[in-house]
Amino acid sequence: MLEGLKMSREKKQTILIVNGSSESSNALDETLMELDYDVSFTKNEKFVIESARKKTPDLIILNISAGNSYEAFHRLKQDTFTRDIPIIIMNSPSQIDKTKAFEYGAVDCISQTMKTEEIHARLKVHLELHSKVKELENFNSVMVDREMRIIELKKEVNRLAKELDKPLPYPEIWEEKCIRR
Repeated sequence: MLEGLKMSREKKQTILIVNGSSESSNALDETLMELDYDVSFTKNEKFVIESARKKTPDLIILNISAGNSYEAFHRLKQDTFTRDIPIIIMNSPSQIDKTKAFEYGAVDCISQTMKTEEIHARLKVHLELHSKVKELENFNSVMVDREMRIIELKKEVNRLAKELDKPLPYPEIWEEKCIRR
């Protein structure tokens, strides 16, 4: 049944499950491992930051019903290392306060009664979106570095033009605007 859901990826995506109940997490762990995710697990919300730092998950599933509270969620979103990791809240359908979860910054809410195919589809969407955001951030960083190099080169060209008593090819006001950035 799960064979058709497996994806070919260069690197296994890592999912951290924060769940105080080993019974419900075992089924989810097994399902996610069958879907070829690298699954790590912590039962105690007090150690969620430490667990996330060890594994650097691509996504966190936080089970609120298993004794975990929104405090763990809040701590994850406050920590500079974990704040950008997408978090999915998991609970029974009647216990999920979706409004509160989304206000805290959850990317989705899933219930323990959802079909495997639906859980996988939701994970896949959020993992792909997170991957694209990271790609854009990296691209932006590269572009900023290139722009700074161009600024340095234009300053050097202006400096050389001054030494040769030539007109400046780049207006000096241009340099001032770049410095204000």
